[in-house]
Amino acid sequence: MKFIRFLLIGLGIIPAVIIGMIILTYLQRAVGYYPGNPGWEVAEIAVSKGKGVDECKKILGVPWIGMGPSTNEQRRNCIHEYAKLTKDPSACELLMPSQYGLSCVGGAENHQLPCNTDVKPYSVYWRDGDAERTVNIRECANQNTNRTELGNQCCQIAFVAFLKNENDCSSLKTNTAIYDRCLYALSWKLKDPTYCSGITNENARAACAVQSKALQKDPSICRDCKPAVESIEELE
Repeated sequence: MKFIRFLLIGLGIIPAVIIGMIILTYLQRAVGYYPGNPGWEVAEIAVSKGKGVDECKKILGVPWIGMGPSTNEQRRNCIHEYAKLTKDPSACELLMPSQYGLSCVGGAENHQLPCNTDVKPYSVYWRDGDAERTVNIRECANQNTNRTELGNQCCQIAFVAFLKNENDCSSLKTNTAIYDRCLYALSWKLKDPTYCSGITNENARAACAVQSKALQKDPSICRDCKPAVESIEELE
């Protein structure tokens, strides 16, 4: 009889605990928290209500949900999605230094800089009208009368990006977009955010600052980054 009485009391406690957890969840929602909400959803709520990325910190775990991403993972996902939706690279600083943080910045960028040194190792990509060009810096070192002015400028940026002793963007200053891209490459190579301040494009400047600060703290977060070399001959 004692065992049966104890079992009945125990069964009565369990529903009370569940009801208490449900009430707690409603109270948390009432004061602005997000217990159990997925990160992407909280990001969308924050953007739709004009709130900042700190809304992501209000994601809470739910005791009876033991499966799926952790609360910390949901918060990280929220920050990543918020940056992507708002095109605000500065929000990604909350994820730095990490490879996921670099991915966050990539999703938050919305500028179109004319040259890209990330497409292929020790190479630069640009478009001449409808024609796409990808040139290795060894080719850049060779004079080519058929190369357009944009191509020559992008080659200069490639030198800055991949050669240790090429650290001057001043010759490109007359073209704002090209100069921005050069400063971006220089800050990335040297892991020095001070060069980012000279970038005119606001989105690119923010992305540059967040990434270079993170690389300064932990260069290993960029697993695909190629080290700068002393000379082009090292690549042959």
